Amino acid sequence: MASCGGPSTRRLRQLAAELRAEGASTEGCDLILTWKTFATTDVVLGATFNSTDPDVPDPDYELCLATVLEAFRWGMAVDTAPLYRDSEEIIGAAVAKSIAAGAHVDLLAQHVWTKVGLRTGAPLGGDEPWVEHGGASADAARRSLAASQERLALPDQYCLGGLRFHDIAGGDLPTTNDLIDRAVAPGGTIEALRSLREAGRIGEVSLGMNANGDRPGSAARPADTPGKCIDNTEPQQILRLIRKAPSGTFDSALINGGFNLLNQDAYEVFVECQARGIKVHNAGIYAGGLLLGGAPTERMPYTVTPELQQRLDGWKALADKYGVPMQAIALRFAAMPAVVSKLVVGLSNPAEVRTTIEALMVGRYIPQTLWADAQSRGLLPERIQLPPFVPEETDEEGRD
Repeated sequence: MASCGGPSTRRLRQLAAELRAEGASTEGCDLILTWKTFATTDVVLGATFNSTDPDVPDPDYELCLATVLEAFRWGMAVDTAPLYRDSEEIIGAAVAKSIAAGAHVDLLAQHVWTKVGLRTGAPLGGDEPWVEHGGASADAARRSLAASQERLALPDQYCLGGLRFHDIAGGDLPTTNDLIDRAVAPGGTIEALRSLREAGRIGEVSLGMNANGDRPGSAARPADTPGKCIDNTEPQQILRLIRKAPSGTFDSALINGGFNLLNQDAYEVFVECQARGIKVHNAGIYAGGLLLGGAPTERMPYTVTPELQQRLDGWKALADKYGVPMQAIALRFAAMPAVVSKLVVGLSNPAEVRTTIEALMVGRYIPQTLWADAQSRGLLPERIQLPPFVPEETDEEGRD
């Protein structure tokens, strides 16, 4: 396979400029992996708090508030959305408490990301569809941001870390393609996001989308729950949005469920982002909790086929062999692509914030032979090209 450049950020940006100028395709290009290490400030709290699952009771307010405050204490950013029940209000309460304790509000705002697009429609558990799409117009995006900032206790004079276009669900539009076309057209969502960035209201224009092809509504798993299925899960739809948007639109992309130890459905999306200089915020690192001993849920459904179970058992055996926690292995692998700049993890309590930090540190010392062993056992596909091994005593921290 052809290589699309070296591991440095400078080279990635140079390549992105060349591809845009030449209209080149990324087909056949490799995803560049590195041994770089991540700090706690590279971790983002995915503040869903199980709020998109209609079968889960409302999350405990005080526990969620304590979780956000603990994340802030370690320098983590938080990612939320209007869809996630009371998530924005909880973060707003944490912002207010942090400011009262002496936190700098401008710096705090840069650690908060929210979204436009999907929002809560009818009461969860009701007979009506549980989510709706806010539309693809620029006005709808601006109204959504204004409402979010009120809930977040961060008025519009403060610049948020970023604003993401949340899922390309059909909603009241006939198809996902139609929604993408409207979003990128004049007067669409993309126009609003770009103007908000130019005005200093947001730091980055981003997107937040699922990329696990084994979700409801995808070709891999037919929709079986009308009204609750969205058709944005195919990575090709994400690629279509990135390619149809004006050049330079997206600074980053939160890609959920598409690059972890069990699934790399978003490989081509990552390569596209790599070529265009779009930073990836990698979410769904634990494969919906499967890697940590959980079971598939409506929020992150995986069809546990015999083949998938075999891979899962293989990773568990490998973790046992090397005496390394599965969580540390999952975090380390998710951080390997050079294009990944943030790891997004769902955390339910302050203790999980701390265990994530511990696992992140442990991941720095995973023997490189573990990865070679994983590849020899067929746990990683051939297209996942590990970076060259370096002497174990070499300090690779901070490698670009």
